[in-house]
Amino acid sequence: MAWPSGSSCLSPSAAKTVANTLDLARRLPNNELVIYPDAGHAGIFQFNEQFVEKALEFLTK
Repeated sequence: MAWPSGSSCLSPSAAKTVANTLDLARRLPNNELVIYPDAGHAGIFQFNEQFVEKALEFLTK
């Protein structure tokens, strides 16, 4: 799972989204949560090289 860290000041809806993401990461077997600092909704594009590297590493395990 890729997740942007965003701002340190979260709105109530964003805080719930973070909580749900962490809950999902705990429940899904064989997953890896990666948090990209200061990334927005397009974190996989902002951090494309790091995302692709992590995704390929995960998929080839």
